[in-house]
Amino acid sequence: MEKVVRVSIANVAFVLEEDAYKGLDAYLSELKAHYSAHENGSEIIDGIEERMADLFLERIPNGGVVPVATAEEVIALLGRPDDIEQETGEAPKVNNTPTLARRLYRDPDKRVLGGVCGGLSAYFNVDVVWIRLLFVGLAFGMTFVHHSVFVILGIYIVLWIVVPKARTVTQKYAMRGEAFSVSGIERGVEGNYRSGAPNDFWKGVGRLFVFCIGLLLAICGISGIIALMLSFSGLYIFHHNFDEIMQIVLNLSSTVSCVLRSALLLAVFLPFIGMLYSGIRLLFRFKSPKWRPGLVIFLFWIAALVTTVSLALYAASPYFNTQHFYRQETVEARDTIYIKYDRLEEFPDDRLSISATSWGYNFALLDNNAQTGARLITWPYVYLSRNKAHQQLTVRSETRMFTDQVTGSGLKEVMDMQFYRIEGDTLFLNPLIYDKEHSVRETGRKITLDIYPKTQIIIEKPVPHCFDRRQYFEHNNWLWLLNK
Repeated sequence: MEKVVRVSIANVAFVLEEDAYKGLDAYLSELKAHYSAHENGSEIIDGIEERMADLFLERIPNGGVVPVATAEEVIALLGRPDDIEQETGEAPKVNNTPTLARRLYRDPDKRVLGGVCGGLSAYFNVDVVWIRLLFVGLAFGMTFVHHSVFVILGIYIVLWIVVPKARTVTQKYAMRGEAFSVSGIERGVEGNYRSGAPNDFWKGVGRLFVFCIGLLLAICGISGIIALMLSFSGLYIFHHNFDEIMQIVLNLSSTVSCVLRSALLLAVFLPFIGMLYSGIRLLFRFKSPKWRPGLVIFLFWIAALVTTVSLALYAASPYFNTQHFYRQETVEARDTIYIKYDRLEEFPDDRLSISATSWGYNFALLDNNAQTGARLITWPYVYLSRNKAHQQLTVRSETRMFTDQVTGSGLKEVMDMQFYRIEGDTLFLNPLIYDKEHSVRETGRKITLDIYPKTQIIIEKPVPHCFDRRQYFEHNNWLWLLNK
C-alpha cells in the first residue's frame, strides 16, 4: 500500500505518491531559493509550475496517481538552476539562453479556427493580430478578383491539414524556438516583462479585433439563415412534388432527387451555420468541445457540396450537347397581330409562371391534376424585334435540342416540327408537354417577330399583355421553371 498526497500545481489538482511529492517539494524549494533575489522570481516560479502541470497532464491524462518516476522525468526535462550555472558560470540570464530552431505547428492556445495564424505568429515572431489582419485583408482584397478569394481559403485549409498541431508542451516551446527548461521559461517571463505596456496594448487590440470578427460572423450567420429560410419557404423545389418534377425534367428517380434536394439544402445552409457558431465562439471566448463542431460542420459542408455537384452533373450529363434548328417565314404585314396559345383551356390556370416585358413574353404552367402525374407545359418564348426596315412580318423560329436525347427518327421529327401557325392576323403557338413518359429532349423554343415599330402585338390569355414600353410584370404561382 502506497501513501499518496493531494496537491495543487498551478491551480490543477494532482495526486502524487509520497516520495514523488517530497522530490517535487524539494525541487520547487530549490527554485524559490534560487530566484528569491530575482526581479521577476515569483512570475518565473508560476511559469515553471504551469509547465510542470502541463507535463503531468500529458503523462497522467485520466487523473491517476503521479509516480516517482514521472516526477523525476519532469524535473529532468525542466532542469535545475545549478545545471544552468555550471554551463554559463553565473546565474541564468536571458541573453545566455540558447535559441533553438523554430518549428512550425498550429497553436491550439491562440486558435480561432485551426490555430494556423497562431502557429505562423510564433514561427515568424510576429504578433498574431497582424497575421490575422493579413489573412482577412487578403480575403477581402481577393473578393474583387474573380474566384481568387477561394485561393486564400484553400491556402488556410491546406495549412490546417498539413501543419501538425502543437499537442505537447515541448512542441509548444519548439514552436517559439525556445528550450523547454527553466532557462526557457525565464526568458519568456523576462520577454513579457520587458515588453510591458506595448504587449498589453497589442493584446487589447487583438481582443477587440477578435470581438469585431466574431460580431460580424454572428450577424452574417443569423442574417443568412433567416434570409435563406424566408426564400426557400416559397421556392417550389422544396415543396412536396419536387420529386415528380425532377422525374419529368431530368428523368431522375425519387431517391436521387430527394438526396439532391437534401444535399443542396446542407450546402447552402451549413456555411451560415458555421459562421454563426464561429461568431458565438469568438464573442463569448469559449473553447470548442472535444468533438470539434466547427470541423464537423466543415466536413459535412464539403460532403454536401460534393454530393450536390456530383448528382447535378449526373442529372445534366445527357443534356450537355445541344443543337439549334432555325426556320423563317415571311407574310404580309399587319397593323395588329394577336397571339394565342393553343390548348390553353385544357390545363388549370392556378400554377402559372409568366415574365412579360415590352420585348418578350415567356409563359409556362404546371399541371398536378393529370391522371399520369404532374405535367410541365411550356409554350414558345415570344420575342419582338422592332425596326422601320421591317416592311413585312417575318416569323423566325428557333429550337434548341439535346442531341444526346434524340437520335434517328426522333431527330428528324424535331427538325420537321413547326410549333406555330398563322391564320389571318393571329399567331397560334403550340404547347410542349413533359411528363414521366416524355422527358425533356428539347428546350428553348423561341419565336422572333420582325415587325414595324408601330405594329401592335396583343396577348389576351392567360394574362393580357400589349407589349407597351411601360408595361412589365412577373407572375409566379410556382417558382421552379426552365429559364429560357
